[in-house]
Amino acid sequence: MKVCFISPHVYPLFNEEYKFNFGGAEVQLYLIAKELAKDTSYETHFITADFGQSKFEIKESVILHKSFPLELFVQKKAHYLNFKKIVKTIKFVFAILKVNADIYIQRTAGAETGITAFLCCLMKKKFIFMTGHDMDCNTEYIKNNGLRGLMFSFGIKRANLIITQSKHHKDMLFRFHGIKSTIINNVFNIEEKYIDNKEYILWVGRIISWKQPELFLKITERFKNEKFVIVAPQSCTNEEYQSFVTELDNIKNIKYIKYVPFSKIDKYFKKAKVLINTSLHEGFPNTFIQAFKNCTPILTLGVNPDGIIEKYKLGICSKTFEEMVNNLNILLKNETYKNYAENCYSYAKDNNNIKSVIVDFKNIIKN
Repeated sequence: MKVCFISPHVYPLFNEEYKFNFGGAEVQLYLIAKELAKDTSYETHFITADFGQSKFEIKESVILHKSFPLELFVQKKAHYLNFKKIVKTIKFVFAILKVNADIYIQRTAGAETGITAFLCCLMKKKFIFMTGHDMDCNTEYIKNNGLRGLMFSFGIKRANLIITQSKHHKDMLFRFHGIKSTIINNVFNIEEKYIDNKEYILWVGRIISWKQPELFLKITERFKNEKFVIVAPQSCTNEEYQSFVTELDNIKNIKYIKYVPFSKIDKYFKKAKVLINTSLHEGFPNTFIQAFKNCTPILTLGVNPDGIIEKYKLGICSKTFEEMVNNLNILLKNETYKNYAENCYSYAKDNNNIKSVIVDFKNIIKN
């Protein structure tokens, strides 16, 4: 069976010589594609953007195809029908046609959702869409993105199957779009338990407004005797980024790391006492699972997919910033910390182990 995954930004995960921002959606498709490629029953392909790599490569048994050039700086107000976008669309279409897969799989909202769905209808192929964020499931992306939003709406309505990462997303999709979906948990390779030698409090994410990294900096001021680490590539304007870095430079008990290759990120979670999430909204953050599998409890400001943090005692979900500060004190107490850490590892092992989840994924593809 010929399966093709689609994700423009995924290439740096296959080739770490290329340093470029990627998110949880790319990580999940990368991990699933690699695992699927181990099974000789499947021929696994991946369409990525053009980073200057070869037109055709095989990495980790996955066949990679480059399509349109990835622009590092995109003009937000650029006209929808400008020449560059027409060329990008044509190259993307040709890449899909050239692979000629039985099933195409794409994740998160975008114009490529509609293009892929349309081509699959024409070619009589199957299309699977996977959600990665709340805006993939409600109407936010559709309302705020003009033509791209309409193309995305077209795509999800014509997908043969939609896979969500939580019951919350499943319910949202049905409530806003009347679309049924199947839940498949996010995946990672679960290694041996690592619960000792914790050193600092961690924040991992992009420097972007809705993730509110500035709140993490405020927390450092309340805990002068603790060490803090922030791993965060730039995703905002240069002006916003410079403002953030200037504020960060004035804090003595924090270490800033701008970029870490995916293969090296685990060591930061291993040594973290607590992972802090300050986002206004998320899907099911990959950083949560990376923390869980390394015995690191979570402290969040509202983000709590399917209520798992309280249900399985994986950390504490806070409603306000002051509540978050108080809850960090609770998490750092020795008598409670080890229980949370043990719960985190057990949850990841039972729910997010790629070796078991891939079986469900294969069954969905076969059906």
